[in-house]
Amino acid sequence: MGSKPKKKPEEMTEIERLQAENEYLRAENAILKKLR
Repeated sequence: MGSKPKKKPEEMTEIERLQAENEYLRAENAILKKLR
């Protein structure tokens, strides 16, 4: 990733939380696909 845009801390933490959740779900999905 590049440098993060300067935003309000609350906004950044919300975005980062969603990104982390998205990464987790993608990893989980990849594991489930392997099991199938």
